[in-house]
Amino acid sequence: MLRKYNEATDALTKMASERATVPPDVFVSDLYKPSIDYKDDKGSDPPPVDPGLAPESTAAPELEAMDIEAEPPTPNDLPDWCYPLLQRLVNGTLPPDQAEARRIAHRAKTFLLLDGEMYKRSPLGILMRCITRQEGVKLLDNIHSGDCGHHAAPRTLVGNAFRQGFYWPTAVADATQIVKTCEGCQFYTRQIHLPAQDLQTIPITWPFAVWGLDLVGPLQNAPDGFTHLLVAIDKFSKWIEVRPITRIKAEQAVLFFTDIIHRFGVPNSIITNNGTQFTGRKFIELCDRHHIRVDWAAVAHPKTNG
Repeated sequence: MLRKYNEATDALTKMASERATVPPDVFVSDLYKPSIDYKDDKGSDPPPVDPGLAPESTAAPELEAMDIEAEPPTPNDLPDWCYPLLQRLVNGTLPPDQAEARRIAHRAKTFLLLDGEMYKRSPLGILMRCITRQEGVKLLDNIHSGDCGHHAAPRTLVGNAFRQGFYWPTAVADATQIVKTCEGCQFYTRQIHLPAQDLQTIPITWPFAVWGLDLVGPLQNAPDGFTHLLVAIDKFSKWIEVRPITRIKAEQAVLFFTDIIHRFGVPNSIITNNGTQFTGRKFIELCDRHHIRVDWAAVAHPKTNG
C-alpha cells in the first residue's frame, strides 16, 4: 500500500512513540494478554484489529518469536525474579500496575525459554542462563577469591560472570558488596605510602623571609625554546617570581635566585625539592655564601614538612 494511504496509521504510531496526547476521537486501551490464541487458531485468519486503537495498545507479545516450548517450566524451577517475565512470556499477562506492566513488557523482549530454562539475550545475541541471586553471589565469590581468584574490581567480576553465560539482575550490587567486605581487598587497596612524620610549621615573621622554590615543566616549546619555568613564592605575601628557562641546570637556578636576593634581600630559608637544579654544587654554594638555610621537601611540591 502506498505511504500516502497510511497517514492516519503513521500519525497514531508517532503519538504512541512520543507519548503524545491522544486526540478526543481516538480511543486507547491497554491489553494485558494476547487478543489472539495462536495455538487454537493455527491455519485460520486472525481476527481484524480495531483501527481506532493506538499501536502500543494492540501490540500483542510475539510468542512464536520467543521459541516457547510446549510445556514451559514451573515457577519452582526458575529464580524468583523471573516470575513476572515468565507470566509475560507464557501467558502474556502483565501486572495490574500500568508502570510496572510497561517495564515488564519491555524487559521480556530480551528473554526466552529454551529446554526448560530461561535465558537472556545479550546485545550481541549471546544467550545467558538466568540464575538465582544466591547462585550468582557464590559464582562471584569464586571468581573473586577462589583458587584462581585475582580480587578484581566489581565491574570486572560481573563481566567475567556474564561472559561465562550467567545472568541475574543484581550482579553489580552483589559484586560491589563482595569487594567491600573482602578483608584482602581492604588491606591491599591503593594507599598513599608516605613515611609517617610530624609536620613542621614554617616560621613566617616578615615578608620575603621564606621562599618556596620549584620547577614547572616540561611545557610546550615557546618561540625562544623555553621548556620549563623556575617559580619562587614568598610564603608571607604570596608574591610570585617566575623565569622561563631552556635548560635545567644549577646555573639557571643560581641566576634566578640571585636576582631575587638583589630585589627583595637575603631570605632566612628556602623550601624546595630534591631536583638536580637545586641540589647542584653551585646552588648550594650560593645558599652557604649568603647563610640561607635550605629545607628539603619530601614530595614533588614544597610542603610544610621542613
